[in-house]
Amino acid sequence: MSRSLAGDEAIAALRKVTSSFDGAEERQGQIDMSHAIAVNLAAGRSIIVQAGTGTGKSLGYLVPALLNGKKTVVATATKALQDQLDRNDLPLLEQHLGIDFTWAVVKGRSNYVCKQRVSELSDKSNQLEFDEVSSGTKKEIDTIIKWAAKTKTGDFEELDRVPSERARMATSVGSDECPGRTKCPVGGSCFAERAREAATDADVVVVNLHLYGLHVASGGAILPPHDVVIFDEAHQLEAVMSDTVGVQLSGG
Repeated sequence: MSRSLAGDEAIAALRKVTSSFDGAEERQGQIDMSHAIAVNLAAGRSIIVQAGTGTGKSLGYLVPALLNGKKTVVATATKALQDQLDRNDLPLLEQHLGIDFTWAVVKGRSNYVCKQRVSELSDKSNQLEFDEVSSGTKKEIDTIIKWAAKTKTGDFEELDRVPSERARMATSVGSDECPGRTKCPVGGSCFAERAREAATDADVVVVNLHLYGLHVASGGAILPPHDVVIFDEAHQLEAVMSDTVGVQLSGG
């Protein structure tokens, strides 16, 4: 597809989606952004876009990325934005864009309940350690244990009330604590591993900047191969890369 045609198609698709909103008003900044991204994706070029508040940037970059048809990773500045894309923007596009696509959300390992930790906490032999926590934390852990038996994702954000740091630490593991899928007794049903497996086949993978930095530092071992990466809130990218993996970016 030619670059100009890609831009025109992105504008038409964006208008189709936004016209489904009640009281929809056209946002010129969003249209310009979507057109520019589509043109540069078609040309295989990188682009930096500055979008002000109220531009509707998520749809502005998702529409051309999906029309481009290549495997895309979207790296957001926060986990809250990951959840927004997963629960609002991508389902909206699935309903109104008129093309078939799949997506997956991948977060750091400690964002998922650990089935092995839950099993250990449920074991009476570990009751002494469990008894040492406060009654409030105990209730939180009990809630997490019950939820862990029925959740499909294991993502703590599913819970009606976000658990305290103490409760999360008791029921999850970081990457430095996990023995790995092959060595863990429940590795085959691990929620974090399932999320990564889902990402392998997804057209769009939603992560945060921190996890993408770890992916870079690992030599590409965390996420599946992809053709396009979109950094949302890219002005935070250098700070995140520097803080998490010691990577410094330059304009040269």
